[in-house]
Amino acid sequence: MEQRRGTDATGGGRELGYVAMSRARDGTTIHSTADDLAHAVDDLQADWGVARHQGWITDTPAEPGRHPIPARFRQARPPAPVHEFPQRSATELVREAQRRMVDLHRDLDDLRTGTGHWTDTPAGHAARALDAAERRLTEARRLAQDPDARRRDRRAPTKAIPQLEVALDAAHHDWEAHGAPDERQLERQVTAAKREIAKLTPDANAEHLERIQARNAERAAGLDRGLDL
Repeated sequence: MEQRRGTDATGGGRELGYVAMSRARDGTTIHSTADDLAHAVDDLQADWGVARHQGWITDTPAEPGRHPIPARFRQARPPAPVHEFPQRSATELVREAQRRMVDLHRDLDDLRTGTGHWTDTPAGHAARALDAAERRLTEARRLAQDPDARRRDRRAPTKAIPQLEVALDAAHHDWEAHGAPDERQLERQVTAAKREIAKLTPDANAEHLERIQARNAERAAGLDRGLDL
C-alpha cells in the first residue's frame, strides 16, 4: 500500500514542509497556488528560503552589553605579585635564635629585678618588693644568730623575724599574681630558643664545613695557577 503525504506550500514555511516530507515513506506532494509552474517554483524558493521557527537566546551570539560595569568591579585591581624571599641558611637562623635567646635572658633578668621596661609595671613593683623582703629577713636572721653579737643586740632582730616572714609571704603572693606568669612565659621562650638552636646547629656546622672546603679548594686552585706561571 503506497503512503504519500501532502503539504501546503504556505502552511508554515520550510520547517513544517521539512517535517512533512521527512515522515512520508513513499513520496510527498507539495500543493501551491500559482499561475504556472515557473511561478510556483519562484514562490516556493521565496517562501521556503526564510526561517520561521522561534528564536532562542542560544541561537544568538553573545555581544557586549550597554550596561555599565558595577563600581566594585571597575575598582578591582589585580593581585599584587608575590615576592619570593631567598631562603636563609641554617647559620643565619642559628645566629638569629642565639640573639633572641640573649634578649630573652636579659628581659628575664630585668623582670626578676624589677628594672628595664618592667620598672613601672605591677610585675616590677612585685619583684622589687620580694627582693627587699628577702634581704630584710636574711639580715634579721644573720643578726639574730651572730655568735659575736651581744644578747641585747640579737633581741630586736629575733623579735622582728616573725613579722618579716609574714611580709615575705605577702611579697611572694604578690609576685605569683603579677610577676610569675611573665617569668614562666619568658622561660618557655628561652627553652624554645635553645631547642631551635640545637635543631639547627648540625646543619649550620655542615654549612661551615662546606665553606671551609670551598675556600681550601679556591686556595689550592690559586696555588696551582701560580705554579703554572
